[in-house]
Amino acid sequence: MENQENSSGQQTINIQVPSADNIASKRSLIPLLFAAVIIFFFFNFFTVSCGGQKVGSVTGINLVTGTELKDRDMFSGRETKGEKIPSSAWAIIAFGAAIVGLGAFLIKEKREALIGTGAGAIGFGSLLILQFAVKSAIEKKAEGVIQTDFQFAYWAALISMGIAGIISYLRMQKTHNIVVKVTPQATTSPIAEENISQTQTTVSTVPQTSNFDIGEFLGKNKKVIIGVLSAVIVLYGAYYFFLRHDPVKDAKKSVAAYCDCSTKYNDAMIKVNEEFVKSFDSYGFKKRQEARNKLQELQNATNSENSNCNSAAQQNYSERRNRYIADKEMLEKFDFAYNSQSGNCNPDNQAKLSSLYSAVENKITSIKDPEPDIEKIKSDLIGQEIPGWRFAYLNEYQSADITNTTRGSDRVEYQIKFKLIDNNSNSQHDCEVIAVYLQGDQGWYFNDLKMVYITYTNTAPVNSWNKITPLKNCRYSIFDQGHNYWVQDGYWGKKYQAGPKEPGFNLTSSEIYIMSRESQPVDIIFKYFPNN
Repeated sequence: MENQENSSGQQTINIQVPSADNIASKRSLIPLLFAAVIIFFFFNFFTVSCGGQKVGSVTGINLVTGTELKDRDMFSGRETKGEKIPSSAWAIIAFGAAIVGLGAFLIKEKREALIGTGAGAIGFGSLLILQFAVKSAIEKKAEGVIQTDFQFAYWAALISMGIAGIISYLRMQKTHNIVVKVTPQATTSPIAEENISQTQTTVSTVPQTSNFDIGEFLGKNKKVIIGVLSAVIVLYGAYYFFLRHDPVKDAKKSVAAYCDCSTKYNDAMIKVNEEFVKSFDSYGFKKRQEARNKLQELQNATNSENSNCNSAAQQNYSERRNRYIADKEMLEKFDFAYNSQSGNCNPDNQAKLSSLYSAVENKITSIKDPEPDIEKIKSDLIGQEIPGWRFAYLNEYQSADITNTTRGSDRVEYQIKFKLIDNNSNSQHDCEVIAVYLQGDQGWYFNDLKMVYITYTNTAPVNSWNKITPLKNCRYSIFDQGHNYWVQDGYWGKKYQAGPKEPGFNLTSSEIYIMSRESQPVDIIFKYFPNN
């Protein structure tokens, strides 16, 4: 402030307020403010509460990268997965503006004031929009149940960004002066009678002088204004066309991620199978299972990579779909686009891989595994049944001999003659069966069992009848072993004399009775054959 008195006796007081030049001289404040904005991004921008209870907080950098709110299990107290918060284009723009503004002043760019002005304006506007975007999205999704409270770090970042932009802008301006005139005026008061006079002044405001003119400013800074507006338009265009979420595009990208996994998997499997076929003879496999184990060993790394790829694709799908959970219409668009595209993934290398699968299978099936021996057959028959017998224990086999073998490409039929003993009744039986084996991935394996015959020895007592119940679904022959006996076809049926010199007879009843015609009991053999 400066007091001056002009020739007319008027006193003039000049008050000089801080001008653009004075404020602009504080250049060091600008990078500090932009740096402060960046630092504030690492502190909580807002908290999320439900029913007055805080459930989570989000930093500015979380809004740049995206994050996930953590819930806490009310029983165990452990953290569980909560709501997914995607990255915000406005946060990215504001953070980027702060970095650009800071960088321009650190490297002392000639147009640092212009860049600082643009960065400050864009960053300030983006932070304002960010607040409304966050509140709108949460309120729309939570229907008013969840509240957001923006914290000091957000407001500090907003104010710092604004001040940095203003100072940068004022660096381009000139000094403004305000002049105030004070006019002295003589007056008479009762005190004058005591010869005491006091000067009374009136203050009049001299029109403020300023060299700032809006038209002149627009003319001089036309390029700056156009540049800032262009940057805003470009940034919004980039957001709208590249950063804004689109359900159809997101669905196609999700499908593409799975298709990419399929293509990479096929390429890797082609290399593995080609190497397997090329080196097949050098491996010297004796069994098919050995070859399959080696193939599996070679494929393990590829399968693991494919599993990881598909897991990442699934996570990508879930994240993209969750963007539209709160908007039913957008979610339906996403699901429709995804379902219509998901079945169209046909990798170009699929035909080649299928051909290699056939080549690998042909190599493996060319191996002839060692055929099972009689001991393995006896073990494989445990638990199997034929009419009149169930194989239960190895000690039931008194003897076992393979009498005939019939071989096919992947099938072997063994005709085996057994002498069996029933451990409960101590009875002995002759038996002949056909055991069928097939060759598969694990080598030869038991497939089927068919009875050829089995014998039962029945005693015909003296002076009494022994009732025999023939095996079901079997026909039978009776061998007298040179003995004479009576046979009766059912309880009320016809009775026949049987023996080596007697004529034959035909029995049809489901119960047969035998009795010895000799002075002692005799053993009669019933030999059963399956009907089919």
